Amino acid sequence: MTPNEEPISKFQLIRSFLKSDFSRKVIETYLSQIFTLGISFISVILFSRILGPTARGILATAMAIMALGVQIGNIGLHSSNTYFVSKDRSLLSLIVGNTCVVSLVLGTLVSLFIWGGYLANPALIPINGFILFLTSLLIPFALASLLFQNILLGIQEVRTYNKIEISVRVFIFVFICGLFFLEIRSVETILIVNLLSLLIGLYFTWRKIKGSLQQKPAFSAQFLKMSLAYGVRSYLSSFFAFLVIRIDLLMVKYILGFEQAGYYSVAANIADIFSMCPVIIGTLLFPKIVSITDEKRRLQLVKKTAFGVFTVMSILGLGCLGCAKMIIVSLLGEPFLPVIPAFLWLLPGLIMLAVNVILMNYLASIGIPWITIFFPGVAALANVVMNLKMIPYMGIIGASISSTICYSLMLMMSLIYIRFRKRPNEQIYPQEV
Repeated sequence: MTPNEEPISKFQLIRSFLKSDFSRKVIETYLSQIFTLGISFISVILFSRILGPTARGILATAMAIMALGVQIGNIGLHSSNTYFVSKDRSLLSLIVGNTCVVSLVLGTLVSLFIWGGYLANPALIPINGFILFLTSLLIPFALASLLFQNILLGIQEVRTYNKIEISVRVFIFVFICGLFFLEIRSVETILIVNLLSLLIGLYFTWRKIKGSLQQKPAFSAQFLKMSLAYGVRSYLSSFFAFLVIRIDLLMVKYILGFEQAGYYSVAANIADIFSMCPVIIGTLLFPKIVSITDEKRRLQLVKKTAFGVFTVMSILGLGCLGCAKMIIVSLLGEPFLPVIPAFLWLLPGLIMLAVNVILMNYLASIGIPWITIFFPGVAALANVVMNLKMIPYMGIIGASISSTICYSLMLMMSLIYIRFRKRPNEQIYPQEV
């Protein structure tokens, strides 16, 4: 700062941050997610009232099978789509071409695998007939929707992404309201509505991506192989991270039974809502830092973002300390008081997890070194061992403490690796591609 320059006030810094393009995208995406969450919640209520408990269970099973099929079929390509298109926009035509082929081929293969499981042993697949057909039909389109949405994020069309998300949710909500008033009580009809919503979302996503294409989409087996090299690492890293976050709920149910698992599931659901903000920030930060070629600038942005996330989540955590009881009792009633200590013991770990989300996106931006699979794997194993020791004696509080320790362990390992890793950053594909 020169002698003639006036110092910048904290208010000016805050206002400058709020006016930045990145913060605008974060705020817009966060508000759109809150909106879609609210719409989805109301839709679930309408689903339940239209169908009743038994049919609602059938619908939930069908949607779970579809989600599992998409999870199996994407093999990490949603992450590689964002990574590669952010790193090199000229690869867009290959990414789009490969996405079309993968969605059709893998989505169809997964659907056929589900049908094969049903034909071999109907007990394995608890739905059948036209419902099973519609569920299988949903998988390729849901897979395509996931992969194309990540292309949108990669080309930083965040506003379009949010508009499509909101539009699809509103479309489903309007149709469900129509079914409610017409008293049409059919799982098949609701599945068809979901299929139509996917097709509408895909149409508008394709229109936006098509405008950014400089060449016709083309399939490339060589590039698909490189995408898989990145995607499989992302897939494994996400899988072990998922185990760290979710294995405790399964172990609570196994050790303590359904009632305590019910309490802990509420704490986990609140934790999911609490963690929504850093997940959104990490998702939007990823294509931005991938596009930065200068390693020093990339790392500076990551450090600033991680510190900002730590500050915001700490403030929110302090707020939760003061009002957790009031919120839980007013929304769920006094029978759910055991949720409060479980959630409060989770809070410190959630703050550590929020910071680690940012750091893991940084590690993904440098090609996902294998160490990023090792970290969550170690944490998942540690979580299982600690849960076995702590849950029988401390109940769901033991599960919360175990999770907090493991989230902190993951953050510590990420910080150590980033501090001592060699420069420059890794290359995931050769320059001639």
